[in-house]
Amino acid sequence: MPIKLIHITTIPETLHAFCKGQARFLKRKGINFIGVSSPGNALIDFSKTEDVDTKSILIYRNIRPIYDLISLFKLYKLIRSIKPEIVHFGTSKAALLGSIASWSTKVPVRIYHVRGSFSEYYSGIIKLILLFFEWLTALLSNQVIFNSESSKKYCHDSYLPLNKGIVLCNGSSNGLNSTYFDPNDYNNHNKSKEIRKDIIKNGELLIGYLGRIAEDKGIEEIYNAFKIIQKTFKVKIILVGEWGESNKAINNFRRKIINKEAIIITGHVDNPASYLLAMDIFIYPSHGSEGLPNAVLEASAMELPVVATKVVGCIDAVVDGVTGILVPPRDPIALADAIRTLLNDAELRKRMGKAGRERVIRDFKPEDIWEALYQEYVRLLKEKGIPVPEPLPEKT
Repeated sequence: MPIKLIHITTIPETLHAFCKGQARFLKRKGINFIGVSSPGNALIDFSKTEDVDTKSILIYRNIRPIYDLISLFKLYKLIRSIKPEIVHFGTSKAALLGSIASWSTKVPVRIYHVRGSFSEYYSGIIKLILLFFEWLTALLSNQVIFNSESSKKYCHDSYLPLNKGIVLCNGSSNGLNSTYFDPNDYNNHNKSKEIRKDIIKNGELLIGYLGRIAEDKGIEEIYNAFKIIQKTFKVKIILVGEWGESNKAINNFRRKIINKEAIIITGHVDNPASYLLAMDIFIYPSHGSEGLPNAVLEASAMELPVVATKVVGCIDAVVDGVTGILVPPRDPIALADAIRTLLNDAELRKRMGKAGRERVIRDFKPEDIWEALYQEYVRLLKEKGIPVPEPLPEKT
């Protein structure tokens, strides 16, 4: 009989980002992957592309006590009915609820995957509350997996015993598909030319960002740095991604960019590689709560020099001075200075881009992450005395 694994995330897009390819791989190894997240088309698509079962349970990202209790009860019922040998949970809310539900149903192997810590972003009483939730999640888990060494260090310094927690290979949940994110791909080239043709009218250089457009991703710093750079350079900026939850910072930003042709917001795109290839410089001025930002690795794979902040996760994704430049968070002047350095030096941009792709190919192969994760599953199952089925033979 195959091992049953339930993997819980808050939203289905996270399953796509962190489990694509991994679910099929584990299935071939004799582990029956069942994805659980909030409902949505992305969950249906994940089930089809990975050929695995999925279950939808609405889990809100922000704190909603009544709804959270309902989600917890539904997770408890689901886990009790499936009786999995492994429950693997990541993203803050899903991890907390998943750890409680799987512990209370006595699941043998419970894994907390730290893909970013929201407590890093906050201070005061909110930080203490979030740290307590993270500590509780870790306490109820058999193993804690971190996406990066800096994330592991942050959690050890904050609440976690030093003897608990591992990083698989060089970090990352799922590695990076450098075949899709390939600057030499014919389709990427053609699409990126169309994108630049629509945007670049007077020889401007294109600064870009990929991800959720939100305050904690440094949206205000992007705008203020851009105003500084515009005084001396012909540039445009493209923000590729969907708007985050509305708040004062987001609303202010929306008002500021009205009728500004130099700032382009794309919304969701189906071909991020082409948009990355259209850029000259990639920026990622996150305030924190990163595990290991996929967008930075994707940009590096597309041979883009990266400017990112010195926060947990980003300091693992960028080799400062080699694949990009790291700057202090919440500092638009430092961000502008780093961008200016790259705008002034085409050779430096090229050299950092090449080094970035070489590193992604070498250190973040998806197959290496998948195999390391599988071996950790096997180790934990054997510790519990649970027999592990032989993997299916590879297709020839």
